[in-house]
Amino acid sequence: MYCYQPIGVILTKVNFENLYINLTGETFASLAKAKAVGTATVNYGVIINAFIHSS
Repeated sequence: MYCYQPIGVILTKVNFENLYINLTGETFASLAKAKAVGTATVNYGVIINAFIHSS
């Protein structure tokens, strides 16, 4: 496990929460704007953040 610690330190400084897939085909500048309109999205960045920060 020791060899993964430097990678974890680097990745914990990166915020993946704004990564998403838009299911409607429209284009939005950010996840916040897509949510404001009520667009259906898959927020995979939240899953990545949870995985990285739980390690």
